[in-house]
Amino acid sequence: MQILNRYCPYLDTNCEKPLLPEKELKVFLAYPSHKRIAGYIASLLKCDELKALDIFPWEKLSDSAGIIFCKICEQIIESQVFVADITYLNQNVLLELGYAIAKKKLPILIKEENREGSSPDILKDIKHIGYSDIHELARKLSEAVFEPYPFPDFSVEDSELTISFITAQANMPVKRSIYKTIESFAKKADYTIFVDDTSEMPPSHKLSALFKKIEQSSIIVFHMVGTDFKNYNEINAYVAFLAGYALGRQKKMLVLQEAPPDKMIDLHQLRKEYKDSKEAVKILEAFLAPVKEEREEYLKRTKRKKQYERIDLGHPAAEYDINLDEYFVDTPEFSDMRKLRKFLLLGRRGVGKTANFFQLRKEFSEHSQNIITSISPFRLQLASSIEAVYNRVGDLGARALFEMFWEYLILTEIAIRSVRYIKKRKYLMRSDIFDKIEALIQKNIDMDLEFDLRFANLVEKFSEKIFENGGRNLRATILQSFYKDFFPELKVAIAELSRYHPIVVLIDNLDRDWSSASMESMASLINSLLDVMNNVNIYNKFGNCRVITFLRSDIYNLSSRYDPDGDKRQPSRLTWSGDKLKEIISERIAESKGDFRSDSQSLWESVFKKQLGKIEDTFEYVVTRTMLRPRDILTFCTTILEKIHKSGKGIISEQIIYDAEKSYSEYLLKSLRQEFGVGYPDIEEICICLFLGRSHKLTESEFKRRITDNYKIPPGYKVEDMIRFCYETGMVGISFESKTFFVYQGWEYSKLINRARVAKDFNFILHRGLWNFLDVKN
Repeated sequence: MQILNRYCPYLDTNCEKPLLPEKELKVFLAYPSHKRIAGYIASLLKCDELKALDIFPWEKLSDSAGIIFCKICEQIIESQVFVADITYLNQNVLLELGYAIAKKKLPILIKEENREGSSPDILKDIKHIGYSDIHELARKLSEAVFEPYPFPDFSVEDSELTISFITAQANMPVKRSIYKTIESFAKKADYTIFVDDTSEMPPSHKLSALFKKIEQSSIIVFHMVGTDFKNYNEINAYVAFLAGYALGRQKKMLVLQEAPPDKMIDLHQLRKEYKDSKEAVKILEAFLAPVKEEREEYLKRTKRKKQYERIDLGHPAAEYDINLDEYFVDTPEFSDMRKLRKFLLLGRRGVGKTANFFQLRKEFSEHSQNIITSISPFRLQLASSIEAVYNRVGDLGARALFEMFWEYLILTEIAIRSVRYIKKRKYLMRSDIFDKIEALIQKNIDMDLEFDLRFANLVEKFSEKIFENGGRNLRATILQSFYKDFFPELKVAIAELSRYHPIVVLIDNLDRDWSSASMESMASLINSLLDVMNNVNIYNKFGNCRVITFLRSDIYNLSSRYDPDGDKRQPSRLTWSGDKLKEIISERIAESKGDFRSDSQSLWESVFKKQLGKIEDTFEYVVTRTMLRPRDILTFCTTILEKIHKSGKGIISEQIIYDAEKSYSEYLLKSLRQEFGVGYPDIEEICICLFLGRSHKLTESEFKRRITDNYKIPPGYKVEDMIRFCYETGMVGISFESKTFFVYQGWEYSKLINRARVAKDFNFILHRGLWNFLDVKN
């Protein structure tokens, strides 16, 4: 005798009753409580042909104390064969039949011949024996108990994430309410839904598919109709059969019974009766509440194993992150641009300018009246054309011409966007102003070309006119060539359009083609754009139109050297604190986990822990190795996750972080080289000559000596310039009075170095993120 702790869906508890072993040739006999059938069964049990079988008719249990289905369950489990009389369709018999098949008991169906009604299609594949003579039935039955039966494949893994709704028919309001409740639960608990809602009995080939769905489900909701429903007995018998199978497979289940119910003894304990859809929903919600709690417990149990597999921090570069909108972190600088208080956003490479560009474009586009134009070249090679123009006409001439160039570009791009805007919104009444703009633009621009090609063509035409001009007035030539035919009208039309459709132009990626050879010409191009922005944004040159530009701070600083009005501009500079960088990571963790309640610190610790070995604060360890840029911390954290995945253990450790730091340190130096390759000496060579294998700190005199002795300073630079360069790139900070100051914290070099020299005892400190790659000594 064996005692098993097994789940019983009927009582929704664990059954600890002794489990008797299966008896050879024991047969459980199920049949409806019908006088005619009971008489046949009594005669059948007396037949000599069945003496070799141990037949147990269900009526032996009719007077048993306690829950009758529990007694039936014990007898079915002990039996090898389950015989059911389906002469009269009976829900109890069908329930027990489904249960027996789930327990792998050989099913045999018997049916009195010449009786009205056929077997349900769903039972067609099960062995049938028709009878009119009891002895003939006994003979056939004695032979059938040795025939094989194709039981369902139980090898399918249970799914922890499927909830099934099985009903043959139901009133539409009830069905809809039940489904909505299941759908709401499934979304919150991350379950998938299977619905079997067949108005007619399914064909036999569907049986195996239904068994498989039940096998894959962790929760099943059955629905039975009331006795006032047409063909209720056939409908409920179908549901009872599948409910019996689910019982045998020990599935968490609920049987909703529409009032008025019939007398179904076996399901009396399991059925929940309701009168209307509100009551049905209330019963269902009460049933699902503990399931939801169990789900949460399950997630906790599996969290340690799976948490790192599903964490996706997105791509460190915003232009490649398809889910940026889901976890974008707002800043005061972004808010100022969104409210059109600021129009020029500066920031270092990797600080989030492009992310702000994409998010602004999205949010402005959410207002259907707005017309949003993006100017963001990706594949342009402007440097050679711009350099040629600049050399031809000089700084003052180029500045004026470049201003006209930007005005022309901005106006034509607005016009193209306006035409596309109205064509996509066919439901809007098209005003004459759109037709006028389209007519003007079609004369001069091929709107079907991609922006990069249109922009390149514009630069080429612009350059050609200048070189064709010879010694004549260049400004007049440009005005004549580009503006005479349609520019004044287009400008007026755009201003008129902006009265009803506010226009925002977003400009990004203008710093991709910079090189030291074209520095002055590109600076002239940038400065002329800033002048045009000023005229558009402050003096409403194009009506209710605003231009917002995103620019790298080092490019802006270089351009400002050639701009006499540079000190008058008031750009926003995008900077980040440690807490804000933690928010960037935690928002992405929250999105991956679906956890939108925990705070930033809890989300960080859920993945990267608070402390690991000698690392007392993992976030502080990571953030101090960044230059307070989103791309830095995303790269470091993504590298940590990659190392965890490659380890195969799914566990973060102190060593994992150290290993990730090696890769990250190399990335950081490479990113500085890419960022400051324009206008500055080679940063990698400077790092090596100053710090490779040496101490991480230098006095000012040591700094100058190492630069002089080990590095060939480029023409036009002094040692002091090299020190400034090292500071302004973030490669080194200045330490005095027990604090270390870096450029990305907002400290301007000239003021800081003067303070340090007054303090006398100061050092230059290599950025902590570069220590590993340069193998410095602490």
